[in-house]
Amino acid sequence: MISAGDLTKRIVIQVNTPVRQADGSRLPVWTNLKPVWSRFITEGGKEFYAAQKLNAEVTAVIQIRYFPGLTTKHRILYRTRVFDILFHNNVGERNEEYLISAKEVV
Repeated sequence: MISAGDLTKRIVIQVNTPVRQADGSRLPVWTNLKPVWSRFITEGGKEFYAAQKLNAEVTAVIQIRYFPGLTTKHRILYRTRVFDILFHNNVGERNEEYLISAKEVV
């Protein structure tokens, strides 16, 4: 069970609602779906070389209260930071909380 005192970070769950442009292509537009309180359980990062370039990757495990409909097609906005949802675990299948594995978009 989540204690309200643990949820200290306000995040926004966003959904992609693409807009069709005049040339027929789709432009991704992220729309705020739901603001929720969260807890960043872990946050870490690593640097690696790919294509002869130094890259950085930041990952996080984020805890939130359960709400129906969350998928890996959503993303998380925390202040000015954006996280892609890699996996979300409905802990114990009790529909009480999610543990979300996420990767920061840099």
